[in-house]
Amino acid sequence: MKRILRSFEESEKIVLVKFYFECDEHIEKNNSIQNLSSIKNYLCDILSTHELAFLKYMDPNLVVKDVLEKHFDYIWIEVMEGMFISLMSNKILANEQNVLLDEIQNLGVDSHSLESKLKQLVDCSYFTQCDLDFNFLKSQKINYLVLNSIKNFKINLILSKEIFVDKQIWIEFIDGLARSNIDLSVTTKLLSFSPYFYPIEKHFNELLNNCESKYLISHFLLESVKNLFSTILSHSSTNFELDLAAICDCLESNFLKGDSDNDYYLEWLASKLLNEVNKKTKLQISEIEAIKNMLHNGFCLGINQSGGQAFLNRLDKLAILKWNNLIKIELIKKELNRPECDKLAKDIVCLEDVRGTNLVTELMTVLKSVPLDQFTFVQELIELMRQKEAPNEANYNVRDLICVNRESNQCLLEQCLYEIEEKKKLKSVIDIDIEKSIVEYDELDVKKWTNTYKLLSKVNVDSILCNEVVELCCVLSRGSKLTFGYELRSTQLIALILFIDAMLKKRGRLANISTGEGKSVITIVTAIAHLLIRGGTVDILTSSELLAERDAIESEHFFKLFNLNVSNNCDLDASQYEHVRQNRYQNNQVIYGVIGNFQRDLLLTKYYAKPIRKELATCLIVDEVDSMCIDNMCNTLYISHQIADLKYLKDVYVYIWQAVNMFDTAEYTVKNVEKIKSFIELKIKESQIVYPTSLQEMIERKIKIWIENAYLAKTTIQEGDQYSIISKGRQSGQAVINDLQTGIEQLNTQWSDGLQQFIQLKHYNKLSEESLKSIFMSNYIFFKQYNDNIFGMTGTLGASQERDLLSNAYDLDFFHLPRFKRELNVRHNDFVLATRSAWLAQIKQSVDSYLANNRIIEKKEIDDSKSMLQSVLDEKALLDQSIENLTIMLNEAKLAEIDESQLSQREKEEKCQGLQTELNNLIKLKDDHDLCIENLRDVLCEDISRNSGGRAVLVICKNKKDVNDVVRNLLVNHKHLFDFNGKLDGLRKVDGLSKRAATEIRQLRPGDVVVATNVAGRGTDFKLSDLLLKNGGLHVILSYVPDNERVELQAFGRSGRKGQPGSGNLIVYDKRLFSNHELTVDLLKQERDADEEERLMEIRIKMIPRVIIEKKLFEKFEMLQDRIKEYIYTKFQDSKFNELMIKSLHNKWAFWLEKMSSLINNVYRSNENEEEIFDCFDNFAAKIVKECHRDINGIQGLIDEPSELIKLA
Repeated sequence: MKRILRSFEESEKIVLVKFYFECDEHIEKNNSIQNLSSIKNYLCDILSTHELAFLKYMDPNLVVKDVLEKHFDYIWIEVMEGMFISLMSNKILANEQNVLLDEIQNLGVDSHSLESKLKQLVDCSYFTQCDLDFNFLKSQKINYLVLNSIKNFKINLILSKEIFVDKQIWIEFIDGLARSNIDLSVTTKLLSFSPYFYPIEKHFNELLNNCESKYLISHFLLESVKNLFSTILSHSSTNFELDLAAICDCLESNFLKGDSDNDYYLEWLASKLLNEVNKKTKLQISEIEAIKNMLHNGFCLGINQSGGQAFLNRLDKLAILKWNNLIKIELIKKELNRPECDKLAKDIVCLEDVRGTNLVTELMTVLKSVPLDQFTFVQELIELMRQKEAPNEANYNVRDLICVNRESNQCLLEQCLYEIEEKKKLKSVIDIDIEKSIVEYDELDVKKWTNTYKLLSKVNVDSILCNEVVELCCVLSRGSKLTFGYELRSTQLIALILFIDAMLKKRGRLANISTGEGKSVITIVTAIAHLLIRGGTVDILTSSELLAERDAIESEHFFKLFNLNVSNNCDLDASQYEHVRQNRYQNNQVIYGVIGNFQRDLLLTKYYAKPIRKELATCLIVDEVDSMCIDNMCNTLYISHQIADLKYLKDVYVYIWQAVNMFDTAEYTVKNVEKIKSFIELKIKESQIVYPTSLQEMIERKIKIWIENAYLAKTTIQEGDQYSIISKGRQSGQAVINDLQTGIEQLNTQWSDGLQQFIQLKHYNKLSEESLKSIFMSNYIFFKQYNDNIFGMTGTLGASQERDLLSNAYDLDFFHLPRFKRELNVRHNDFVLATRSAWLAQIKQSVDSYLANNRIIEKKEIDDSKSMLQSVLDEKALLDQSIENLTIMLNEAKLAEIDESQLSQREKEEKCQGLQTELNNLIKLKDDHDLCIENLRDVLCEDISRNSGGRAVLVICKNKKDVNDVVRNLLVNHKHLFDFNGKLDGLRKVDGLSKRAATEIRQLRPGDVVVATNVAGRGTDFKLSDLLLKNGGLHVILSYVPDNERVELQAFGRSGRKGQPGSGNLIVYDKRLFSNHELTVDLLKQERDADEEERLMEIRIKMIPRVIIEKKLFEKFEMLQDRIKEYIYTKFQDSKFNELMIKSLHNKWAFWLEKMSSLINNVYRSNENEEEIFDCFDNFAAKIVKECHRDINGIQGLIDEPSELIKLA
């Protein structure tokens, strides 16, 4: 048989192949036919390896029919390659084909032709055919993203056939891709790496079969880079194995599998190495050493981590052997934390080449020991400020302070800062009894100096160069050192001086100061400066009650240094008890609070005779100016005015709610609104709804508004978004409005026009009564009351249109300060997802990647931590003992009786004060040791649920519902998960699906995940552990596109603060991605910015005129009220009767305002509207005066409402 086969093996190859298949069939049917098996093996020797490999995947009948019988044997290989490509393409592209076929069917055009073209595209094995079919289908408006992914796959598949040297390995590789369950994007990516595979192509097949699918790209790239280095070294190295092992060790020890930044670096490096391989580069021994150093230094620089891509772009244009110097320079700048010191870094690199590494190591130690502020020259900061001194620029208003004087070659600001630097080394000229230099002051010295300073006359203080200003800045800087452990930094001093300049000029001023630059400290020193220079009291306005409470507590020690008291008006006691707020206003020079609480207390005092606060503070300092003065400029607070007759509206609300939940009127339509309106009118006609005639006009006017609001409450206004349900306390079960800008629950705020009542009905709450606006104050009017005594800061007030709005509205000027420390917050790739499930999955994937080991902890760091841990534990034990002893001594000193011969009262106080200060310092030191111990144990990975090389993540969500969904999605694999929903719940540790425990985070550590509303996005400053900073700091995921750029910048400002590393990205979902596949985060931001521009325009054109007309009307009403009060207090002596008269006046005023609301809201349209409103008010006032004099059936004055008449009786 063998002889027969051999005789026709060349001329009748087709017979051989047919016989091969027949052998196959017979062997399958009867395995005992050994001769056939041996014949088949012999045939394998005759046929080519590639032919046999292809035959494994083909239908024998198709091979015989479409290959053997149609083509000459010398092109069988080419034909079978095409069939193989078609077969594998159909397997790999099955899902994509189905998606496009469904879309083609829905197009309703010539679907047969399109399906045929799609089939051709999937089956094709040539580039030209692929391009033709792709371009045709693209012109038919078929899903571009899916179509493009098919094309990219086909091009890489066809290209890989040409690249693989061993076709047998290529066949197995493509078959492995078809059998593996991985995304098409990953498959295409792996195919694109094929130029890197030679000469170890078989190794990548093994990798494909053995590696976890989600890490395939990372491992393929790592092996590719090692393979390319191996090829280069094989041409050059005399110590090939040792050199290659060193390079591979460096790559593997810094390998971050599954990390997109690391993958980008490896792919970039592979492409550069391939160029060197193609050029057959031969390296010298010194060049090989340079490459090894370059790899190590690059990883130290974080070239494979977030932010590395920008640096790779700089290396792109350089030859590989020139990378090392540039990397060294950047590494030195990073180590010194001096991004601008290029020349210094270059000199150090040159010095290392000449004098070696030992000298450079010693030099770097010296340079790092010098405080950073000495590097940050005042001239650099002021020069940056001068870049914005042109008209309409941010620093135009302070140009007289920053422009250089030709005579002195310095500006006023530089002179002042120089004077401060010199003055603090000298003794005070204000309090000459203190023998120390200012920089040596202790707390008692500061207090003594303050008492002397208060007695000084400030009449002639008119310049920032006055001794009174310079010395005040010196002592404030010393106070910062005593309180926080550091003197005021350059930017903080500059801000303080510029605010003092505004005080001296008696005008208000706002500052744009970057997030993380210490605005809280600037607020404190500005408040103290105002109190010591101009006297009076200071209100400090924060964006949330949480921040007000926190800042009041944290600043207390600083204020007490200067004999000043501080408190807040919004904690639990202050919210519940008016006398608590009254005492705080009377006994504290500084009050932190939110705008609504300040407005409330002013209105209650002025119009309800409650002696809470008799006068406005002399100065207002606003934290986060953009939130208060722009975003909420026209918000209005009104004291809830309960009119007894409005209780009759409850029946109307109940019947409306019943109607919107009926089957035939369940959906909102204009027709259904009319139907429900008729239903309510019928109930009124049948006397099932009864109310006083005084409400008739109001019900007729507002019935449709109430019905529309009922539909809103039913479908649009959702729990967890616009409102929350209180879960504990006296108000448990009640609905409370959420402020989405700050993430804080608004406990004292209600919706109007029945919306609040419909929400209550939705949740079966007790139905409250509707209230009308009677006594009110807008934010805009509140700010205007402070005249020129407003100072404020924000990190997000850069746009000229926002500055113009504030300038026109409040007559304030501005300045912009550059950063003290370089911002290290790196923006990573943003994502837009089409579905909520995909959005949640992407957030989880991102969180997991950042919590993974982003940095390999070196053995030296572990050994150092082990030795340090025991030392710190011993120190902490000594501290505990010292604290205990000092506490006993302090208690004894407080109880000691005063003996005039031994101890005066002053000496006793000074001794107690000294002991208390020492105790506070020890407690602070003990807390620092606790944090250090935590950090060292994390390095040693004592908690296996934390990756010692991982990072921490803050996820900021739009509302509470999103927070809960993200938490549930992260719950399974994350032990250190926290949620932060607002003031009511606070920060909580998540221990289970429904298990939460209140907690506080002393420092964020690797592995921590905080999911929060925007309560964490504005003003929250998380302390980061030392290990976390080394690992890259905090990463912020913003899970929605905020309403304006200012909120976005505030959110991302939670990381990368104070020169620390950090990063952030947006992960949002938008259903429009289904129909618009090119939708990106940038497009969403453009859409957002356009809306914001329109909103600012609306504030300027529509809302400010409304607020102003309301203020004018309110002033007219005040005059009317004074006139009525004068009359009734003269005529009637009964105080209760007079009280009812004023109540009735307020009722009538509230009804009139509600009636005029439409005209007031449209006052911007023309001056005639304003005239009409004032005419209507004059008529209303005349009617009130007339009614005040009436006497009907013995009932005198204004009272005519049924409920008020009952009270009168």
